[in-house]
Amino acid sequence: MLERIFAALISFLMSVLSFFGIVLPHYDIHTSINYGDSAMQTMDIYVPYNAEENSENSAIIFLHGGMFKSGDKSEMINQCETLADRGFITVTMDYSLIGSNANITMNTMLDDIDKALDKLLDFSNKHNLNITNIALAGNSAGGTLALLYSYSRYYMSPFNIAFTAAKTAPTDFDYSIWSDNYSAATFADLVSRLSGHTVAAS
Repeated sequence: MLERIFAALISFLMSVLSFFGIVLPHYDIHTSINYGDSAMQTMDIYVPYNAEENSENSAIIFLHGGMFKSGDKSEMINQCETLADRGFITVTMDYSLIGSNANITMNTMLDDIDKALDKLLDFSNKHNLNITNIALAGNSAGGTLALLYSYSRYYMSPFNIAFTAAKTAPTDFDYSIWSDNYSAATFADLVSRLSGHTVAAS
């Protein structure tokens, strides 16, 4: 009985605030959750209020851009907030970047997604969220990682990948496509780092 009264009171207060143009978020934010040992292996999870009351939930994981060598999870805050307000659990994550370590390759970044999804499963179980479906979405380099993971590692995900969305994501690493913006040497260095194999500029 008290829970119903409290819920009605909260609903009334939010209506009053909305009338005056004050909109409160409808979600909790769990920040800087570690999914690995590296300082780069952290993620933020946005959980809509009362999500634990749903029989099942869906989550959207956002991957930032930055040419695989820069950027961070804060770039995807707006997307997370917008969709969390619409009832979706959302995640923005940092991942390993080339240049931070000579051994970092694209496979390392995909490994990070594996680890982050495993951590999300633990989080889902701990908070009784029953996440069953996810989507992977990203911008630029993040979009490439989302596409590549969904294509090559979907079977490793602890969740069903319902769909993948990518914005301005590179899908072809033929130099003729990149030559307007990058020298042959710069492009060869990028591909060498991502692949873990030396690629000569030509």
